[in-house]
Amino acid sequence: MNPLFAGVDVGTSGIRIIIADDSGVVHARASAPLRASASGSRHEQEPEHWWESAGAALQAALSQLSDLCALRAIAVDGTSGTLVCADESGHPVGPAIMYNDARARQEARRMRHVSSWANLSGSWSLPKAAWIKRREPQRFARIRYCLSQADWVAGRLCGTFGITDYSNGLKMGLDLTTESWPHWIDSDIRCLLPDVVAPGTQIGTITQQTGTFTGLPKGLPVVTAATDGVAAGLASGLHRGGDYSTSLGSTLTFKALAAAPVSHPMVYAHKLPGGLWLPGAASNVGAAWIPAWFANRDVQELDRRAGRVFPHARAVYPLLGRGERFPVADDHLTVPRPEGLGEADLFAAGLLGTACVERRCYEVLDDAMSTAGGSVFSTGGGSQSDIWMQLRADVCQRTFHLPACPEAAMGAAILAAAGTHFDSVRTAARQMTRIRRTYYPAAGLGHAYDRFLSDYPWLRD
Repeated sequence: MNPLFAGVDVGTSGIRIIIADDSGVVHARASAPLRASASGSRHEQEPEHWWESAGAALQAALSQLSDLCALRAIAVDGTSGTLVCADESGHPVGPAIMYNDARARQEARRMRHVSSWANLSGSWSLPKAAWIKRREPQRFARIRYCLSQADWVAGRLCGTFGITDYSNGLKMGLDLTTESWPHWIDSDIRCLLPDVVAPGTQIGTITQQTGTFTGLPKGLPVVTAATDGVAAGLASGLHRGGDYSTSLGSTLTFKALAAAPVSHPMVYAHKLPGGLWLPGAASNVGAAWIPAWFANRDVQELDRRAGRVFPHARAVYPLLGRGERFPVADDHLTVPRPEGLGEADLFAAGLLGTACVERRCYEVLDDAMSTAGGSVFSTGGGSQSDIWMQLRADVCQRTFHLPACPEAAMGAAILAAAGTHFDSVRTAARQMTRIRRTYYPAAGLGHAYDRFLSDYPWLRD
């Protein structure tokens, strides 16, 4: 059997496991649910429940293998911005404060005044640590480590705490250029921050106790992974500079592969080993308009009917609510829902408008990275429509790939392989990702974008 690598994705609603070989063939997968506690702007989870669910999921996945000796490494990804506080032994000090917890907005505003992080927000983990220091001083006094979700679960696997990778460290305030904690961070918090290593670095091995609990073989290397978004980007097939991993879910989110940091007010960047950077951005436009405008409709039938309208459909900017993040930054932007269009025409207009916004996003990102024409590895629910995928390829005049297994757990498995089997993250991603289908652009159909700009010229500003 080819060597196997396990990826653990610790999400919001569940734990997901994928075990794949070095050619990307999935040999086992399993999942287990998680409970969440929410009250107003507060969102918390118990880290020990992550551990219980991870143990159940790992046992279920390992039971599908005929030979555990083929396992070579395991890595864990997690949500970006979730804060876990632990004592000297790694035991949680209170519940984890989740990435979508909004209690630390005031701390984030204060930090923006003393740091260079223009996009630092309450969703980051660093302001959450400051909130604990200010509002729960007795709890703060018991903390030895401020960790990410992935850091803590990986620590439980091997018994080694106080280590993070520089992907998970980003929203704790890590300076990715120097790979160190900046001095503007409060010294009382900075002394609690973990040591920093690259994604794909071995930090320990499975202990006897962990092996008994999970079924993993004792001595199996535990490797650092990345945030769930970065892991999913790797799993999509992203491995060539100038290409994009784009998720079309409720919103459009972008990650690109670049050889240098990117300086742009609307673009943030993660970092990978080997001098690689992952510039990213997110639009408020995506597929959320479909359930909002077409609730209880047969979306697949609307999709087929809309396909007969192209390339002559009208395009609309399907922005729900107020505010846009990318390709323009305007907290007050509103776009009225168009009137006078039939059901199929309105559906087609939304598909085309989303594709046009996406094209403009690529232009802004290309300009920021000094690249052009990269391919797109597309994930998310919107990528399951052949008609929409082909339309996006035509409007953007780029080749679109539909990955076979674009799950964050696969990305964690790729990073486990990168740290123990392949010579680099890029090689691991290239060897372990597969494409289900490719959509090639039809020449000359990008003209729909020009008509769209005549209605929304501020997109060029």
